[in-house]
Amino acid sequence: MSSPPDTLDPAKSAGTESTYGLISAAYETLVKRNMDGEIRPEVAVSWETTADSATLKLRDSIVCSDGTEMTPAMVARSLERMGAPETASPYISRVVGTAGYTVTSDDAERTVTIKLNAPNSDLLLGLSNPATSITCPAGLDSEDQLRNTSFGTGPYMIDTSRSLDGETYTLVANPYAPEREGAFPDELVFRVIVNNTTAANELISGGIDIASITGRDQDRLRADPSLTVTDLAQWGSQYLSMNHREDHPTSDMEVRRAIMTAIDREKAARVGTFDHGVVASSLVSSNQECYDPTTEDALPEASIEAAREILTNAGWTPNDKGIFEKDGQPLVLRVIGTPTLSNSTPEYVLQALTEMGAQASLKTGSVQEYIVMFRGDDWDVEVRPYIASIDTPNAMSAHVSGPNNHAKIENAKFDAARDRALAAAPGSDERCAAWSEAQHAILESWDALPLFGSYYTFFNRNGISFEMMVPATLDAATIRLD
Repeated sequence: MSSPPDTLDPAKSAGTESTYGLISAAYETLVKRNMDGEIRPEVAVSWETTADSATLKLRDSIVCSDGTEMTPAMVARSLERMGAPETASPYISRVVGTAGYTVTSDDAERTVTIKLNAPNSDLLLGLSNPATSITCPAGLDSEDQLRNTSFGTGPYMIDTSRSLDGETYTLVANPYAPEREGAFPDELVFRVIVNNTTAANELISGGIDIASITGRDQDRLRADPSLTVTDLAQWGSQYLSMNHREDHPTSDMEVRRAIMTAIDREKAARVGTFDHGVVASSLVSSNQECYDPTTEDALPEASIEAAREILTNAGWTPNDKGIFEKDGQPLVLRVIGTPTLSNSTPEYVLQALTEMGAQASLKTGSVQEYIVMFRGDDWDVEVRPYIASIDTPNAMSAHVSGPNNHAKIENAKFDAARDRALAAAPGSDERCAAWSEAQHAILESWDALPLFGSYYTFFNRNGISFEMMVPATLDAATIRLD
């Protein structure tokens, strides 16, 4: 794990790739999506969907790790909690949209029905998101314990006596889980190793068996014949986010325009991926449905001088130190990011904004520290390592107008286009046309600057196999010993 989990509560986790990997071992979702896009049964064995509802028939036996037999009513209670305001699930909009929903159950028919207040053609896909993991009654009755232990129906459960929160998590087989075919490990140990080089050394020495490694350490691992390599292009693009709150200079569209002009996306991609990524033109990546390549035409050509001219035309004047001022106040820009996921991109952004004439500063930290930073208000510019957990454009909605919109963006054109897209039939021209409009709306308002797409590379000891839930997240429940 490249960072400590923010929480092991599936509904509340911000969902780093390592956290979701751990959650996938201890919990199940109603349905599961594989990397080929196929929706497969898990807790649900069949389903019927409409534009604004889904009725799912549950398997005959759903048993919690404490031996509790779950009824459809208990499953419905878990799904209701996910959308409760007090839960504040960061990815609820990716599942049910933004208009709200209700859940009903029929114990006799063994069904649960989710009824949306507005159409969302991504509902079934959203129900494969780990944020929807079915939580057992003991966990719902003791929500504070969900932070560092498990209450699920998955093949494993956390052994708290052998785990140290934030450092190592030992998972043992759940005796009540459904039988699985193949040779599965009796236990899994997740270790938090923040430093890529340390994790690479552990792989080579045999201290660990599976890890996702970024940066220059990949080269020596690729040369090791004892390791198997899996490369997957992520969904979504890392992007530059700017704080829209009124008391921030980035609430001014012209300041945002200048910032987006000052940043060279090719340089950001180079230092952010060590030449292993691709320059992005949209928050939607090119391997996601409805990506619009014409977004490239809507982006400015990178130029420090052009950025300075934008500020000058907007009434900013450089002082004797070269810092732009307006109404006696300097242009102060506080940048945040995490090198763990963005490598040197935050440092490059700091350099570019300083050259533009801002009084810029940088604060970085681990993934967990960074999450605390962006959920606060002590920042103006953020390098956001956005990773989509579904391969449709709706994944970005949480960042533009949903619960993960920590920049407080207000973009009515985006919202309207998103609603039309979600009401359209999957695969239709109307759906992609609406998502195209949404992608352009972000750029037209200078709300965010797409930077680059990354590849997630997993290395594992030969003789071990596994499946992926999404490009960045290993499905730990599928680890097998070949």
